[in-house]
Amino acid sequence: MIHSRSDKHLGNSAPISATAQAKGTAGHAPTDGRPRLGAPRSGRASLARLVFVLLLAQAVAGALSPSAANPSQDASSVSSRECKILLKVERFGDLAAGLREFWSLVEAAARQEGLTVKANGPFPGREKTRYVAFYDTPGFDLYRRGFILRRRGETPEDVMPGRHNDHLRCDATLKFRHPELQLEQLATIQPDHSLKGETKVEEDVVAGPAGIRQVFSLSSKVKLKKEPTPRLAGYIKVFPGLARLNLDETLAMQPVRGTLIREYSISPGSIDLQGLTTAETTFSVWTRPPAQRPFVVEFSFAYDLPPGGYLNHKVDRAQETANRLLKAIQRIGAAWIATGQTKTGLIYQIEVAHAE
Repeated sequence: MIHSRSDKHLGNSAPISATAQAKGTAGHAPTDGRPRLGAPRSGRASLARLVFVLLLAQAVAGALSPSAANPSQDASSVSSRECKILLKVERFGDLAAGLREFWSLVEAAARQEGLTVKANGPFPGREKTRYVAFYDTPGFDLYRRGFILRRRGETPEDVMPGRHNDHLRCDATLKFRHPELQLEQLATIQPDHSLKGETKVEEDVVAGPAGIRQVFSLSSKVKLKKEPTPRLAGYIKVFPGLARLNLDETLAMQPVRGTLIREYSISPGSIDLQGLTTAETTFSVWTRPPAQRPFVVEFSFAYDLPPGGYLNHKVDRAQETANRLLKAIQRIGAAWIATGQTKTGLIYQIEVAHAE
């Protein structure tokens, strides 16, 4: 820090001699005990220079930050990053064999990039089964505006209307997705203050057979203890920001296409991103009960970002490593990668710009 010690004596004190000025003693404290009420011209000039230097440094830092390239992006708000690949379901006629074979390709890609894979025990590792349903109006008004409303629970009764029991065990998640980070939508997805909710800002990196695209996701999740009324008004009580969409609140809210999803999550292991962070891997397999044959299989790996997000220098190196790994999997597993719609798009069966 630069300090200026120059001061000027104001009042009736004796003038400073030319000799003292020549020796630079003008900055010494006054001997008459009077308070210093100002600074000499040289002090003001030093202060002005200091302010200029600080403003210049701030401007340079802003220009170099990721958010400068995209004014809508507050990079420090992103808390996690997930890389996803939607796979061809025809490769999984024998589900266990297909999962094992693709996992071997992931391990090969990691080795190719000099990364270490740690298995979560014998394959397939950790497993979890849940039930999922997406809710929307008959005209898919939420989805067409970039929003996704999902219910996830332990039983079909927890997520389907009219089938719940007295002990509802269900998470409701409202998500907004867009290629640009639009933090103003946080006001729309926030849960009611009476509910204990969890809000996240995440980056999704989606790899297709050839290209890779980036989507930002803002989401809030709450635990439902009772069934909302099957109208938009019922879900506005859970997520009051939905009222900002100015939709008819009497519109019915129902499972999209009447579809109940059995979600089978498999976590075969983790990948060390060169000691910077650890990425957890997951296979998401969707079936339509009672059928056992999957209609969606997705592989992903995800890692958390430290406080400060992209403003932390280690995050850039981890991102570069994760991107190399994703491209390596994309290259080695090209014959496995599906084209066309996203997994949520397969439920809606419509194409909407920016929706997942």
